[in-house]
Amino acid sequence: MVMPSILNSISGLIKHKLWREDLHFPMVVVGDPGVGKSSTSLTLANAVDETFTIDRVVFKPTEFFEVAREVERGQAMIFDEAGIGLHVREWQSITNIIFSKLTQVYRFLNVFVVFTVPDITYIDSHARNEMKAILDCKKKDLEREVVIGHWWVVFRSRVFGTTTLEKLKLYGNDGQEIVVDPVEFPRPPERLWLAYKRKSEKYKRRVIDELYDELQKLEDGVIGNKIDGHALRRLMRQEQALMRMYEYMSNRLGMSDREIAGIMGVSPPTLINWKAAWRPKELAANS
Repeated sequence: MVMPSILNSISGLIKHKLWREDLHFPMVVVGDPGVGKSSTSLTLANAVDETFTIDRVVFKPTEFFEVAREVERGQAMIFDEAGIGLHVREWQSITNIIFSKLTQVYRFLNVFVVFTVPDITYIDSHARNEMKAILDCKKKDLEREVVIGHWWVVFRSRVFGTTTLEKLKLYGNDGQEIVVDPVEFPRPPERLWLAYKRKSEKYKRRVIDELYDELQKLEDGVIGNKIDGHALRRLMRQEQALMRMYEYMSNRLGMSDREIAGIMGVSPPTLINWKAAWRPKELAANS
């Protein structure tokens, strides 16, 4: 029995849904930071949509709807978490907004939409039920340059209100059904990956700049006794996101403090001072 190419088979199935069955195909890619969620999403989008470019990779809801206004039938979009560590509730709110609006017009769009998140709980429960597939990325094989994971097909019963998951099934050249698990996906084209890295780094810089501005406002507000509890809680969550971003770049990417400070646009001594302020909070959270 000869097993067909997994990427070609899956992209063919998705194209069939979009063009032959006149359906949309939203899916979610989950996995730990650095496991290859973004690169695999790019690989899938590029395989399904020959016109796919980095312009259809977005990080914010406003950007998503801007692209959705221009997207055409059969095209692909990626909503990427980008490793910035947004709070689960924030992501649930984001995906709920997207699906509550787009499900009204999805039957006209017929597009392939990929969400990348660390965990399925980041997706609002209502949005989760609309997914057609879930890819659980587990690890990278650096020698073979592939990402290994499990592909789950989502089946939703509109009668009983239940959702079930089944492993991917393909047909061999002899027509026999094959359960494919695990699945492997190659790296995306180099030009696409480099464009993604540039775009995601630019976005992360912008997030850091916005966080710095908010923290500056917090400092000014504390001095002027004009801070409110809601703003304080929001800024505390943003500080936690910045802490997680630092940990990701340091522990997962192996970057030095000097390199991280350069990306953040601050001096190394400033980053050291930030870390000194974060450490007691980390200890308190883990105690």
